[in-house]
Amino acid sequence: DIRLAWPEWRYKALTFSYDDGTVHDRKLVEIFNRYGMKATFHLPSGRLCDDRHVAPEELTKLYAGHEIAGHGRNHKNLVNLPPAEQKSEVAEDCAELSRLAGYPVRGFAYPYAKSSPEAARALRENGVAYGRICTATGDFRLPDDFLFWRPTAHSRWTDLDAIARRYRDYKPWGGVVSLCYIWGHSYEFNLDSNWETIENFCRELGGKPDIWYAANLEIFRYLTAFRKLKCSMDCSRIENPTAETLFFFANGQKVKLAPGETMLLAADGKITVTPAPAVSTPTPAIPPEDRMVFFPDGSRKALVFSFDDGQKNDQRLAGLFRECGIRATFHLIGNREVADSSNLAWYDGHEIATHGLRHATATLTPNEQILHDIVLDRKVLETLSSRIVNGHAWPNGSTFGAPSCAQQRLHDAGIAYARGTSAHGTFALPDNFLCWEPTAKCVPAALPELGQRFFAEPDAGELKLCLLWGHSWEYKSEADWRNVEEFCRAAAGRRVWKATMGDVQSYLEAVRALEWADRGRMVRNPSARTVFIGKGGKLHALTPGMILRFE
Repeated sequence: DIRLAWPEWRYKALTFSYDDGTVHDRKLVEIFNRYGMKATFHLPSGRLCDDRHVAPEELTKLYAGHEIAGHGRNHKNLVNLPPAEQKSEVAEDCAELSRLAGYPVRGFAYPYAKSSPEAARALRENGVAYGRICTATGDFRLPDDFLFWRPTAHSRWTDLDAIARRYRDYKPWGGVVSLCYIWGHSYEFNLDSNWETIENFCRELGGKPDIWYAANLEIFRYLTAFRKLKCSMDCSRIENPTAETLFFFANGQKVKLAPGETMLLAADGKITVTPAPAVSTPTPAIPPEDRMVFFPDGSRKALVFSFDDGQKNDQRLAGLFRECGIRATFHLIGNREVADSSNLAWYDGHEIATHGLRHATATLTPNEQILHDIVLDRKVLETLSSRIVNGHAWPNGSTFGAPSCAQQRLHDAGIAYARGTSAHGTFALPDNFLCWEPTAKCVPAALPELGQRFFAEPDAGELKLCLLWGHSWEYKSEADWRNVEEFCRAAAGRRVWKATMGDVQSYLEAVRALEWADRGRMVRNPSARTVFIGKGGKLHALTPGMILRFE
């Protein structure tokens, strides 16, 4: 029984959202600061140039402790603009605000309360995490869609005193977290001469131990991080792959999980938390250029082995890999080859992944059967190995033509990647992790030429990956084994990251999730994986939550 809580195991959260950036924000910020509130201020950066609006140079000091977010460069109604102008209004606004704020701006409020699917697409394509609309819920529900985030109430059109009393006395049913979200414009308090209404609201709800006071982006990051938890099928093992520290209840017990940590729930109910592994900055393979990404060992090439079916030759192959410092992925059929759980010792130091309990071809199998086979395979392997298993190999190479609904079934089953067998012969990175095709089949006779090509690849340019797949039962002669051994020993002496498919998938996901801003002059790492990136001729470790700025 896993239940979300806000930080420090609270059940209530309070956030504010105020638009336009007029000079009246100065008084509103002072009130918020006095009562310990946190708010988001949505600014049209192109209008911060007259006496009616706050000045660009005062933003960092004025809004310190709060969030700066976008409102359209020139406060234009996005719905009435062509797609290209929609994108420029969003992109230019967020880039300029990021430069002024000193961090990536990822929030937005639609100008004139006008939104559309096309406008939401403009936000998403420019790295915006959420877009606030103005249709109030009147209650304390969590958002269903962050790109159409509905607030609780408007501070001018609602009885704020009544909202404050309701939320003060609100008792979340069944331990479900709640959110009170108030929005408006600070100049409205001046027009109506009723600043006391917002001050009374803050006084009523300020300093409450059961309320988390947070800006909009903090709410988004926290909820998104909780939804990204990596869990075993029975939730006895939970890993936090994000940069957020999360609080929740597991079987009624309080759990705090920092970035990269793993929770283990034993059969006797005892909970332990394993810390994230220590990370050090490696020596880069080549002089780093600005924004150049490196693999975790400082190399720019990765070598991955992926073997299917889990038969007896795996023991010899896994041992050879260990001798050569190579980690590999083995895709097992849980009710067949690993029926004897002692065989799982073969795979110590390697990754185990699913291959479908019935080894059924996806293109010839009903979607519900695909889900059933993978869920059961995961369950068996996780029970036997006490690991989180979230990788897959499509049985019989059925990625070719694998329908999107089958991929969705994998995603529903907690699978992060799925390998096919349609070799492309290149060292390119995958575009779609659920249809991840290999470089080549690991045919012993072909390994010398393949190794020569891969090891000769330059370190400059794009990151490179050599993914080899096969079956250990195909190695039938000692000549086959000699070719594999020679390839592995050659790889052991090369500057190449020897990784599992899961290693590569999680690292590349972290790289692709980096939050770039200010036209590429700033980047933030939202994941628990440390990403290694070049700046000023040196390799920098971009740790969870860290912001790196370029000149």
